[in-house]
Amino acid sequence: MSQVKSSHGNGVEISVSWQNACHGAVPSNAIAAGESCFVARAEHDGEYIPGKVNPTHKCAYVSYDSQEIPKSHYQVSYFIIILFLI
Repeated sequence: MSQVKSSHGNGVEISVSWQNACHGAVPSNAIAAGESCFVARAEHDGEYIPGKVNPTHKCAYVSYDSQEIPKSHYQVSYFIIILFLI
């Protein structure tokens, strides 16, 4: 699992990470990529390809070789926000 962290001001840390998901599932803190779509990635031909997941379609889509490939198993990007009391 990859993770990116950033500190903002006093007492706030924001991380972005990936969570395994399937069949349209997304965590409540998933990063939106538009109306009813969320940032995702999925493995295709041995590589993780960025894409999107639309929960009503029950899959994620990745672009590969000029096609939109549906993937039932994928990872969804999500925020982790930590507040520190100072």
